[in-house]
Amino acid sequence: MKKRQIIILVSLLAVVLIVSACGCLSGGKKKEKAAPAPAPEPVAVQPATPTEGQQFMDLKKAHDAGAITDEEFQRAKEKLLQQGEQPTKEVAEQPQQEQKETEQKSEEGKETTK
Repeated sequence: MKKRQIIILVSLLAVVLIVSACGCLSGGKKKEKAAPAPAPEPVAVQPATPTEGQQFMDLKKAHDAGAITDEEFQRAKEKLLQQGEQPTKEVAEQPQQEQKETEQKSEEGKETTK
């Protein structure tokens, strides 16, 4: 008799667990959806080209880590300083000059293929 009661009790417990797991006991009501998460705050985007200061910092880290020698460090530092001395107008005109040269080369290539 006790064995039979235990089997019935375990069976009822299993049915209750299964029904509660599928949500059938909630009265058929759908659960409320949680409020949408707030939009993330905008993050400052670093420029694609590192600044001169960032380049110096990276160069110093590489030198301190032993990735580059003293001579390489000095040459790279001088190169960065020379790049910083270029007038802004020249820097702005460089892409235009490169584009004109590319167009001229492509025109020359078309003429040679004719």
